Amino acid sequence: MKPLFQLVLPAFVLLLSISVHAHEVRPAYMEITEQKDGSVEVRWRQPIAGEYTLAIDPVLSSGWLDTEPQQRYTTANSLIKVWEIQPPHLPLAGQTLWIRGLDRTITDTLVRISFADGRVLSRIIKATHADIQIPAAHKGSLS
Repeated sequence: MKPLFQLVLPAFVLLLSISVHAHEVRPAYMEITEQKDGSVEVRWRQPIAGEYTLAIDPVLSSGWLDTEPQQRYTTANSLIKVWEIQPPHLPLAGQTLWIRGLDRTITDTLVRISFADGRVLSRIIKATHADIQIPAAHKGSLS
């Protein structure tokens, strides 16, 4: 008769590998860059595994991301979407950014916002609080 450890270990390894594939833990990434000419580039990267994309989507309160992105492509482990917002448009400051579906995951979203005046805002959006308010201009660094 085999020791219990030899019987349980293979089952544990199998369950662990299934769990790793079932729950995506790589973070998503949102980069918003405000240009001096008033245009804004929004770049979104979300994890994929094979043909499966993590079921999350970025949303800006202005509605900028409600349209199809100008660019959409995949890398070995990510889906990339890029929106190019041309002026005139609502200001970036004061908008709310949230990640739809993040509350049903165990992943986070890294956010980096570069303002035209040189300020940079870096935040992590977590599943427990899936939104941030983009602050209005003020003196000092936002990092």
